[in-house]
Amino acid sequence: MRSLLGAWALTACPPEEVVALEAHLTECGDCRTEAVRLRDAAGWLFGDEPLLVTAELRAQVLAGCLGRRPARVRLPGWAAPLDAEAARLDAMLRDLNESEWLTPVDAPWLGRGDAADGSGRWTVVGILCRLTAGDTAVSAALGASDPVPGGRGTASGVGSSARDGIAARTERLVDAWRRHGPERVRQLWREQGRMLVQGAALAGPDAWSLPVVASGEGVEVRRAVLRDALVERAFACWIHAEDVAEAVGQVFEPPRPGHLHAYLENTVSRLPGALDALRRAGRAASGTGGPQVRGTEAAAGARVLRLELEGAGGGEWLVPLDEPGGEVIPAEQELGAGAAEVAHLVTDGRDFCRLAAGRVSVNDVATGAVGDSAAVHDLLHAAPLVAAG
Repeated sequence: MRSLLGAWALTACPPEEVVALEAHLTECGDCRTEAVRLRDAAGWLFGDEPLLVTAELRAQVLAGCLGRRPARVRLPGWAAPLDAEAARLDAMLRDLNESEWLTPVDAPWLGRGDAADGSGRWTVVGILCRLTAGDTAVSAALGASDPVPGGRGTASGVGSSARDGIAARTERLVDAWRRHGPERVRQLWREQGRMLVQGAALAGPDAWSLPVVASGEGVEVRRAVLRDALVERAFACWIHAEDVAEAVGQVFEPPRPGHLHAYLENTVSRLPGALDALRRAGRAASGTGGPQVRGTEAAAGARVLRLELEGAGGGEWLVPLDEPGGEVIPAEQELGAGAAEVAHLVTDGRDFCRLAAGRVSVNDVATGAVGDSAAVHDLLHAAPLVAAG
């Protein structure tokens, strides 16, 4: 009877064997225990629920595998977040059925979408085109070919709008990939992401500093280094994965705390430039404050806001308010003489990410603050200007 347990667990036994085996299981404890174990295992093979891999489980499995057989080429730590987020999004996409691929994704912050019904909403395919268009700005630094028809165009043109560039490239990619089915689009997007990660791993120890023309949103085209650009692409991948998950009614696990901290640190580092953009747009509640200073001295000689982001992966930083080129520093670092901490703002780290990505409004974010209310207002309203592409 024990030899039939595997077939029984897979519901592959003929009826007469099922009757005989189940009668035996009422009398034999060892076989009954083994039958329960095999039936549970079989459930993983035929489960109806999507097997979304959590960030922590994926990290544990990879660590175990690499502990037994180290990789020939080590993945740089700064490329690991993109590798993880792309894998998690891909796992969700593989579980989508045909109707879910056609589910409209409400993402008005990305501009007019690709939905055929003329609603202006996005499809999952359109979201993948959007991600790919943003990734190609980074792949150029690694010498990769451009999948977008017409070349890189305005996305890498100095002085052009990064938002216009990525929007135009997304539109061209949607038109080019319209002939493909969802599965092929998923493969094309995944190949692009793998190329980025593999290229970073093979480019050598100094690859982190390769110059990249970043394609973010809401701010002018700016230059970054490959390390920061890949963190930004990982952030965008996570945010877009949440867009898709919400549209199809799935729960998407948050990033690993270490990866979320990298997204927060990168976003916070761009706040001085976003504050300057807010002022130039005439939307700031406060003026420039005291005298402006340059470079790494910004946090030591200008008004500073203490930004405390709570939750797993959070942190605390001192943000210079009056200088676009100012350096954001960790809160534990001592300020120089003449520094003036004018406000302290506390909010949840994941909520701040969604604010910076344009997914929620300032009024939707729970905050606590003391000090200069105008400075707090400006920082919160500047955050969406560093939106993830």
